[in-house]
Amino acid sequence: MSKVLLLGLNPLPTQNDICTLAPGKRTWQFLNPLLKNGHRVCLICSRHLAAQQKSDQKLVNAEEHGNLIYYSVTQSVFENIHWLQRIHDHFEPDCIVGATVYPSYMAAQLNSDRPLWADLFGHIMAEAQTKSKVFTDNYYVARLWNQEKAILDRADVLSVVSQPQEYATIGELGARFRLNRLTTGYQFTHVIPCSISNTTTIEKTVPEKSLVRGVHVPENAFIILWSGGYNTWTDVTTLFSALEEVFSRFSNVYFVSTGGEITSHDEITYKQFLKQIQNSRYRSRFVMRGWIPFNEVAAYVRESNVGINIDLFSYEGILGSRNRLMDWMHSKLPIITSELCELSKVIKKHSLGITFQPENTSELVDVLCQTITNSVMLESFAEKAFDYCNRYYSADATTKPLQEWVVSPEKAPDHVDYFRPDSFSVPETFQHLFRHYKASIVNNIRSGGLVHTAQWILARTPGLRRLTR
Repeated sequence: MSKVLLLGLNPLPTQNDICTLAPGKRTWQFLNPLLKNGHRVCLICSRHLAAQQKSDQKLVNAEEHGNLIYYSVTQSVFENIHWLQRIHDHFEPDCIVGATVYPSYMAAQLNSDRPLWADLFGHIMAEAQTKSKVFTDNYYVARLWNQEKAILDRADVLSVVSQPQEYATIGELGARFRLNRLTTGYQFTHVIPCSISNTTTIEKTVPEKSLVRGVHVPENAFIILWSGGYNTWTDVTTLFSALEEVFSRFSNVYFVSTGGEITSHDEITYKQFLKQIQNSRYRSRFVMRGWIPFNEVAAYVRESNVGINIDLFSYEGILGSRNRLMDWMHSKLPIITSELCELSKVIKKHSLGITFQPENTSELVDVLCQTITNSVMLESFAEKAFDYCNRYYSADATTKPLQEWVVSPEKAPDHVDYFRPDSFSVPETFQHLFRHYKASIVNNIRSGGLVHTAQWILARTPGLRRLTR
């Protein structure tokens, strides 16, 4: 068994926190199979600023449970490379794994000869684009590229969340000169999609009493649920317009939302949505609960009729994925989603839910009306989705590539001989031109012999051509 240093983000799904975000779920997705397979894991998690609790007063909380050493630390401690280095050196791992981009970036800063698996959970440059749009500042593009390129330069293998993102990452590897003579035929990338979460500890504490019906909405209400953060790519404008139209047609329909703004990442999108709601004549039918304890979310899902995911058209949407869709499928909640990410296309192909084109208000209204009047169709979709996600999207099934690599981790073939793009200027230096010319001469000798090579040199050297006239 291997000793694995795993860097990730809190809170994990097993922790009853108010704000459980996708990076914590991804960390849990990686951790579970490693422990299940008997590996010794040292897990260091940075506490996400959006989920800080008053109880998180200590800079470092350390625990040990069987094969797991677990550090929960503040972001300031996590970014202290000297502290991380001391843990690394004391633990003496066989390999290092970063779960999501930010932990992978910190892992890339370590002074270590251990192989590094870096997880690019979502295409960070596409995320930077949407964030720059919302905040009207291109600063985020430059800042996040500095993280991305550090990972690309150091990682020995990378995981992504979808096949479209895999292609984008291969392009980035080429731009960082990692697609070179030594890595020809080497598989740099692996797709690890979102998975369902095995969170039995939390599920045992799910309240059995009603938290929504008869409390925030009438008992007979048709509930359209949103759960999670309102990110930079959330299309609140289309959502609001479609709900307004549906509310005008059906008096028993309510929109219930758990989650909200994502502190330190996007505090704007959710507030824009609330402002629209305040001016609505149907504002009483928007039930905006904000962030609630994680163990209560399951009760909201259980009491709802359908879950809705709605994205703006963006490259982030095309390249990324949506954890909330996986959570709803696993909970047998019928799904309505914009058709953009790879998972949404799987949902459409296998009739696991209903999709609509991004930013198309009229189509979304039609879809919502269809679901409100056809409960049998919704139940059929939900059952199929539940079976499908349990078969193909368990943590164990999705992380097979990582599990196989951890057993015998290896460095990338070019770890001893690759040059960074930032190490020379453009146009190419004389040294690199000479290396190219020398390689061409050697290959010409191999393929055509000395006479052919002399002719090749003569034809491509203007000074020699003049001398031989």
